[in-house]
Amino acid sequence: MKEVIRLLVVDSKSSSCKAISKKLMAEPQIQIIGFASNGYEAITKSIAHSPDIVYMNIYNESEMASIYACREINVNVPSTKVILCAKIMQPDNVFKAFKMGAENVLIGDCTNKDVIDAILNAFHGKSSIHYSTAGYMRKEFKRLLDLNDNMTYVLNVLVKLTATEINILRHFYNGMSSAEICKILFIANTTMKTHISHILKKFNLESMTQVVEALHSTELFSMINPYFDEPPII
Repeated sequence: MKEVIRLLVVDSKSSSCKAISKKLMAEPQIQIIGFASNGYEAITKSIAHSPDIVYMNIYNESEMASIYACREINVNVPSTKVILCAKIMQPDNVFKAFKMGAENVLIGDCTNKDVIDAILNAFHGKSSIHYSTAGYMRKEFKRLLDLNDNMTYVLNVLVKLTATEINILRHFYNGMSSAEICKILFIANTTMKTHISHILKKFNLESMTQVVEALHSTELFSMINPYFDEPPII
């Protein structure tokens, strides 16, 4: 005799709960033990009833609320596994969901078989990532790799800049024009052009617009920027 899988369904819409119940009727091994309408209820009912699986819609109070509920369930009921589902989802939140302990994430219009397979695999400890999530994972991996490359590139250039060049770059980063910076720092336009030329050469870029875009691609400069005291312009 197959072991019964005790399932808690979490969705803010009763119609969605009924639809999920209908999907799961084809699998007698799955028993729905209750419903919750938000992340808080999901946490309290998981603690009270220790379901084997929590199948939770990502959009209840908010996308992050369900992700944080996933974390709390994992902390308070380690034996319970959480599967999140969503019509659409931000790529970085897919990563956050797995980081918070989600067993699987289903995105888009999933078939009955998709849902049942995800529940069975989670129950039996078979690690699986649904195909609907794969595209999101690839995009986020690419973003993280690009971010890492950009951070390395920006850091390597920043350590080569003089304090004066950092000071000028700070003002460009904050949206000021070359003329405005000249007035603030009391320097001649020719002097500014010389500093800009040195900055562009070190970044190997053609314009300050490109430099600022490179800086905004990471939070690195914004983190170190406040710690530079404005030096005298030479």
